[in-house]
Amino acid sequence: MIIDIHTHVFPDEVAPRAISALSENSGGIKANYNGTINGLLNSMNESGVDISILQPVATKQNQSKSINAWQRTINNKRIKHFGALHPKDTNFEAILKELKESGVPGIKLHPD
Repeated sequence: MIIDIHTHVFPDEVAPRAISALSENSGGIKANYNGTINGLLNSMNESGVDISILQPVATKQNQSKSINAWQRTINNKRIKHFGALHPKDTNFEAILKELKESGVPGIKLHPD
């Protein structure tokens, strides 16, 4: 079994802007797919990846809750996710409790 532990997806309407911004700030690293769930699944199929783990990016304070809520809507047994947590979220304890209670196995703290 092949597991990709570090992937990113965004809601379809956000993906083009997010991929563009990430590409501009990556030092020349280009995205391998369009940042959508379908794009990730196509990439997984092409490269033989069985499971991908989403590593969400919360770049702004108080953004974590909405990111985590959106990720819970992804209903695909091949896509799992860590939780988003911004280091300056004022309600970080509640976010951690909610993630733990919903079975999320870990969090991503993004340096931005």
